[in-house]
Amino acid sequence: MAYWHFIDLTGLIVNKLTVIRLSIGGNGIPLQWECKCVCGKTCIIAGYRLRNWQARSCGCVKRTSANFIDLTGQKFGLLKATSVHSRKNGKIKWNCTCDCGKLATVVGSKLKSGRTKSCGCLRALGSRKAVKDLTGLKFNKLTVLSMYGKLNKSIAWSCICECGSKTVVRTSHLKGGYIKSCGCLGKYNGRKHGLSDTKLAHALTNMKARCYNPKDTAYKNYGGRGITICEEWRNSSESFYNWALQNGYEEHLTIERDNVNLGYEPLNCRWATQLEQARNTRKSLGVVKVLEIKGLINQGLTNREIATKYNVDISTIYYIKVKKNYRDVA
Repeated sequence: MAYWHFIDLTGLIVNKLTVIRLSIGGNGIPLQWECKCVCGKTCIIAGYRLRNWQARSCGCVKRTSANFIDLTGQKFGLLKATSVHSRKNGKIKWNCTCDCGKLATVVGSKLKSGRTKSCGCLRALGSRKAVKDLTGLKFNKLTVLSMYGKLNKSIAWSCICECGSKTVVRTSHLKGGYIKSCGCLGKYNGRKHGLSDTKLAHALTNMKARCYNPKDTAYKNYGGRGITICEEWRNSSESFYNWALQNGYEEHLTIERDNVNLGYEPLNCRWATQLEQARNTRKSLGVVKVLEIKGLINQGLTNREIATKYNVDISTIYYIKVKKNYRDVA
């Protein structure tokens, strides 16, 4: 049967549809055309609907949706909208990719309202609170790549370090600054010297506790008096190790400040024996004070009470107390 009024619509673009080829028609049935929608799907549309511009899409967009908002590329929680999936019951669904790597189909209204934030992985993790997306954020030397999943009952993130290595870190450790690198920072600050678990390393740890931890028993006589550690040693264990090894450090020695009223720094510190430290303390105390301290010890006062009274280190009181012949100290 010939169609004298036949018009070839191949290649015609109508709204979101592009006509590919003639599909079916004839015997009283309107001509049908196969079309491709911008969402990627193909559909069959009557020719008169194309010519009259009545057809708008394959069905992924409402005919009357004058307020249609394209969500392609937008991020909602852990979901990123990639394309329109379909229209069902008057609702537009979107194809989304989740940070965990899975695909999901979500109604647009639920994306925009925040009711759906993931493909379901957050529910699987047992998270009752809204999870802030950390993707792309940098914490010290770590940059977050994507959400990893569950690690020790907590949400963890896949990260890449400045050195190029990848690692997995929990949210609390990232935000709290407890983990600053993939581990290379720790290696640089001490482990490469083989000193990470030695008496020298413990000396630096104890020094920091005395000066900056109010819960430490010696804090009152150090940090409480304004004694601090120089930025060079406090921020870099390697600097402290290098100074110690180049300035006569030995296992039986302890660090001593020449001026007890100044902080820990290279120009005010040296390595000395316990006896040398006690004798140096004696010079500042004087013989009379040593004798007074000895008397207070005999009266049953605690080391802390005596140290507070004379504003001296508690280690000095301990040394005087245990020394059999205190005149050696004086």
